[in-house]
Amino acid sequence: MNEKEIYCTVRHITFRSEENGFVIFGAERDFNRFTAKGYLPNVDPGQSLKLTGSWYEDPRYGLQFKFTAAEIVLPTDARGIQKYLSSGIIKGIGPVTAQNIIYAFGN
Repeated sequence: MNEKEIYCTVRHITFRSEENGFVIFGAERDFNRFTAKGYLPNVDPGQSLKLTGSWYEDPRYGLQFKFTAAEIVLPTDARGIQKYLSSGIIKGIGPVTAQNIIYAFGN
């Protein structure tokens, strides 16, 4: 298998199994959107990830990334930090508050 490492941001959760941690989610990488799937029990929209796996063509849903390993990566640029803070992972912080936090503290 030709495994690759990619960095992406979780856009939305399509499916999550609480029983075994299998998840399918919409992701974005370099402004390109795609679907990723694998086992990652605690993932939420707005999180940045490093995924290890391979691309494959699903006959029904098209090109997807099937990962065998995942690592949560904290964002380092203003856009990533704003998306992370306003994703709902921290209760009470929306896009405006996230932008104000970035303005006050920087990257």
